[in-house]
Amino acid sequence: MTDKTFVRITNKMIYDEIQLLKTHVQATNGKVKMNRLRSTVAMCLALTAVSIVTGIKLGMFGVI
Repeated sequence: MTDKTFVRITNKMIYDEIQLLKTHVQATNGKVKMNRLRSTVAMCLALTAVSIVTGIKLGMFGVI
């Protein structure tokens, strides 16, 4: 094993990779926010439906 291979990493390569990650985060950030909103609304609706069926008042939990 006399073959010693070393990969040269430059600041430009690191900068390019950070820029790529930055654009990816910006593209997916809106999707994450929308999914969080949808899941919150779905949980509120499910909790309201269960409380109506069981007759539990949500006011004592500070929800309504």
